[in-house]
Parts: sequence; C-alpha cells; structure tokens
Amino acid sequence: MTSSFRHGVVQKLFHPAQHLWIQISPQATTTTKVPTRVTPAIVQSQHGLYLLEIGLTPRGLEDIGDLAAIQSAVFQPKLSTNHNEEEEEDPQRTIRRGDDLLTIEWQGHSITGADELYHTVWDSFEGRTQLKAPVSGRIRHVWGVGSHGSFSSADCSLDEDTVLAQLTGTAQDLAEACRQNELVNEKEYGRVVDTMPPGKFHEPIEVA
Repeated sequence: MTSSFRHGVVQKLFHPAQHLWIQISPQATTTTKVPTRVTPAIVQSQHGLYLLEIGLTPRGLEDIGDLAAIQSAVFQPKLSTNHNEEEEEDPQRTIRRGDDLLTIEWQGHSITGADELYHTVWDSFEGRTQLKAPVSGRIRHVWGVGSHGSFSSADCSLDEDTVLAQLTGTAQDLAEACRQNELVNEKEYGRVVDTMPPGKFHEPIEVA
C-alpha cells in the first residue's frame, strides 16, 4: 500500500488498520506563538507543522454501537488561571505513533431468541474500542474530553464527520507513518475496505 502525502497542501489520508481518516492542513510558518516551554528542536521544526484532524470512517463506525463514553488518559486540559475561562488546552501533551489516544465505550443490542408468544427477545452488551495515534505529534484537543479526562452523554452522536482528536505533527512524522505503509490515500483505502467483511453493527441498505 502506498500513500500520496504531499508537503504543504491540504489533503486527507486514511489508516486502514483502525479505519481512521486524517485531515492534514499545513500550519502558518511562524515561531511567535510557540510556548516558552517548547524545546529548541520543536521551535526549529515550526516551519513544517501540520494540523491533523482525526475521525472514524463509515466502516470504522460499523464496529461501534451507541456511544456511552469517551476517555483519554493522555489528554486532560489544564485548569485556566483566567477565572473567565474554565479550562485551557495543554500544548505540551505529546504522543507517539502507536500510543493509546482514546477509548470509546459503547453499548449494543442483539437478538437472543423469542418468547412463547414469538416476541423478539433482545440482549444488551457493552464494548470498548481503543484507538491508537496513527501519527506522532502534540495533542491539541480530544472530542468531549474535559479536565476530568472522560466524557459521557446520551445526547451526543458520533458520525463520520466527527473530529475525535486534533494533533500538531511535522512532515517528518507524517512521512514516517507513510513509509510504514500505515497511511494510504482514499482510493487505496477503498480497495482495503472492499476486501473486508462488514462490521458488527452494519446496516444493509434496503433495495426498493
């Protein structure tokens, strides 16, 4: 499998093993906004920084039931010193490719049989989907995760447009993931999905 990562342009790549999409956007080439705690090595690479937005593809969502909670052990926004703001993001939260990024807890239902009146009997079950960072970088945001490090809501839905996490990474980080054949273009990802069975929560399209 090959990717088509191109320096300096907005593009979208895919991580087939986890069914993730990564929207890649070049960042402004400036060092004026770099926090003072950043090491010189990071300052020098500022000219090659990219915003990485990560989400689940439709095939990835087929393996997830009803959203119950999202947890992240590696990202917890720190409390702000400004009383007008509840919390702020920690720009120093780094993560390496392959590290645990977040955990999605979900619930599902399955048919277990029928009663004496032939009514369908449903059984509920729970599951967890662990997502790992598809590329190294610094975490800017994890969807729904506050200062307590977890999120739970029955009112929020997870879909293919949801940005689960935002990272800042370098061209070198992206190139390394591509060299390991972990990131591919949309056409190549489609070929991979075509060879796979549907997910456990796949809903067949009814033909009229």
